[in-house]
Amino acid sequence: MTWGVKKEGPFFASVFQPVLLVMVALAGSFLLDEKLHMGSIIGELLIVVGLYAICVG
Repeated sequence: MTWGVKKEGPFFASVFQPVLLVMVALAGSFLLDEKLHMGSIIGELLIVVGLYAICVG
């Protein structure tokens, strides 16, 4: 987080907080054999698309 703030500013570092939720869901699915539901997958996609739209726009 410190590296991100120094490199691009506080917004750049704060964007990755929701990405951690996606990474945890995927890791739980692969490592712990948890089931991903369609709503979880759609939510993860919306998070990624929204963050991409904010960063590029």
